[in-house]
Amino acid sequence: MSILDIVLKSSLLLLIAGLAAGAGRRNAAAHRHFIWMLMMAGLVVLPLLMFALPFKLPVMPGIPCVGSRTSCVGQASQDPSTPSRVPPLPASTSDARLTTHDAPALTHDTRLPVTSGARLTAHDARLPAALPSALLAGLLRYWWVFGLGFVTWRLLLSTIALLRLLRGARPITDDALWLELDEAASQLGVRTPVRLMESPRALIPMTFGLRRSVILMPDDWTTWPAELRRVVLLHELAHIRRGDARANLLSQVACALYWFHPLVWGAARRLRIEAERACDDLVLRAGAPASAYAAQLLSMVQSIAAHRAPALALPLAQRSAFEGRVLAILEPGVQRHSLSSRAVLIGVTALLGIAIPLAALAPAAAQEPSPGHRVSARAESPAPTPTPMPEPDRSGNGGAMAAPAPTPEPMPMLQGGPHSPVHVNVHVAPVHVHVNQHADDASPAAIAALIQAVSDHDDQTRLVAIQSLGNIGDTAAVNALIEALRHDSSRDVRKAAAWALGQIEDSRSVNGLMASLREERDVEVRRQVAWALGQIESHDAVPGIGAALRTESDPETKRMEIWALGQIEDKESVSFLTPLLRDADVEVREKTAWALGQIESHESVEPIMAALAHESEPRVRSQLIWALGQIEDRRAAPALEAALRDSSSDVRKRAIWAFGQLDNLGTAPAGLIAAARDSDADVRREAVHALAQIEDQSAVPALIQAMHDSELAVRREAVHGLGEMRGAAAMEALVAAMHDADPEIRREAARALGNK
Repeated sequence: MSILDIVLKSSLLLLIAGLAAGAGRRNAAAHRHFIWMLMMAGLVVLPLLMFALPFKLPVMPGIPCVGSRTSCVGQASQDPSTPSRVPPLPASTSDARLTTHDAPALTHDTRLPVTSGARLTAHDARLPAALPSALLAGLLRYWWVFGLGFVTWRLLLSTIALLRLLRGARPITDDALWLELDEAASQLGVRTPVRLMESPRALIPMTFGLRRSVILMPDDWTTWPAELRRVVLLHELAHIRRGDARANLLSQVACALYWFHPLVWGAARRLRIEAERACDDLVLRAGAPASAYAAQLLSMVQSIAAHRAPALALPLAQRSAFEGRVLAILEPGVQRHSLSSRAVLIGVTALLGIAIPLAALAPAAAQEPSPGHRVSARAESPAPTPTPMPEPDRSGNGGAMAAPAPTPEPMPMLQGGPHSPVHVNVHVAPVHVHVNQHADDASPAAIAALIQAVSDHDDQTRLVAIQSLGNIGDTAAVNALIEALRHDSSRDVRKAAAWALGQIEDSRSVNGLMASLREERDVEVRRQVAWALGQIESHDAVPGIGAALRTESDPETKRMEIWALGQIEDKESVSFLTPLLRDADVEVREKTAWALGQIESHESVEPIMAALAHESEPRVRSQLIWALGQIEDRRAAPALEAALRDSSSDVRKRAIWAFGQLDNLGTAPAGLIAAARDSDADVRREAVHALAQIEDQSAVPALIQAMHDSELAVRREAVHGLGEMRGAAAMEALVAAMHDADPEIRREAARALGNK
């Protein structure tokens, strides 16, 4: 449980409370106060829940190790006999390429040189990295304890000041005031005993006390008019009835625990403000005239100047936030009802439903997708490449490696996953949206005003209006946006118009976008237009994008147009894409292979196979094989078998995965059997797993030989594969494995024999 973890979760809790309170701004102040009080309670119990909950909810993967199979920076070194789940950096290139995202649409490439023969092991990196980390964690803890002590000391001083104030006070014995107190208590339904006291040091009436409430009056209360005394007693009794002293103490505890978090202090201030307004509502419901009550509060605030009450006391009025309080008192039609038991039950249930899962959130262990079932996922984001080779499963469903999971992006971005062979980057400047609004809550008048602003003479006004319309997503803006895209003099405005049309995703804008793609001279605008067409995914756009591809000279724009065709997934795109498999730009060829894999047309099998035979770049070959696996055409088997002899281990592993995508092979290809003796342990493991899934008896000798492999994972897969085979040879090999020196192999053999 780290301070950063608590900060993030408490901030999320504060955000939820703020949204709930904002949504209920038309409700009574008692409702808003209850929301903030629940949030304070959630903040106090959140660290306890994070520590005490017996379960965790993993939501994000841990940061994977990057390095060789036997080394890992920032993690403990693993057993050399156990293959890493994270693939090594490509050995065939002279530099490693890492991609980061600075904005939804802005990517930067960082090239890190790799010195030949250099090796950074976990033992080398762990101690230097761990010492500063541990030191920082210790400093943060001391820093938090110091702040906690300081805030607690201030709270203690405030308590001492309150006790001194009480020590100098004397009980009020005036029967008339006690009679007024009893009448006010009866009117509000307050039945708990109250101590009524006065003090010359009290400049303003205030209430405090947890076990027994105290109302402390200034000693000049005898000079007040009867109506002022009545509303003062009503207000202070309202605090007692509502239990505001306990809520105030809860907020002080939260501020002490989260003293470093400015939002917590702001929430505590909102809690006090809403408490005062809720008490004002009770006074007004008791019959006090709003105008007279506001005037009396104003005169009292003016008389106390800058006096501040102790933190644990609830004064009648203070200068801070007084203006909003008076406006709330005088505003007609405001709801002033109290909190119902039903609302309390709903609020407590909601708090538990939010706080418990929030406290249980934790990073998941870094792992790859399970290959227990065949997946032919159609990626819907510009991150289209296959995931790294997964560990074989035990489900017997073919061991197919899943295609990449879709991750929709709000702005165009063509980029491969961190472990995939694709490094296609399209640099598009991000559009900064200034309005956070949706079509459901945007009024027609607001949309009409924004549409009119698209024609404003000021460039920045047009730009902001277009960004706002794109964020709202209302189709009424399509015509105005197309007009701006086609004819506006500002490149930024035209680019923003294309982005907004992509956000709205209305097929009526396709013709205008295609016309812009033909006529636009600015490369960045064309790129944005291509992205918008890919977002809309209209089949009508295929001919226009295909025609643009034939004449496009900018490689990044060309890759964006290819991405758009891959998003649309129309078989008509194949004729436009296949010639690009011979393009001079490596990333264009790679992106083309991805798009053909997305479309999954059998017409592209032969062009892909022809391109594979002449492709010099390993990462493009890997992408081409991925496309063949996506299409799942048996005609690709010879090309895949040839790929099993490729010089790149990544290509060989991808070919094994693609074989797993082909249905009902029946007979294990000779190349796949030979791959069980590959020089790369990961390739051998995947090959042994694939042979087990095919269940061809001709693979039994290869599996028996793999039982003696130097890698434990390969031997384990071989034993599992023999368990799937019939025949005496497989049975004898499993019986022999029961005497293996490794206990894990013996356990695997026992399981396999038990399933025979």
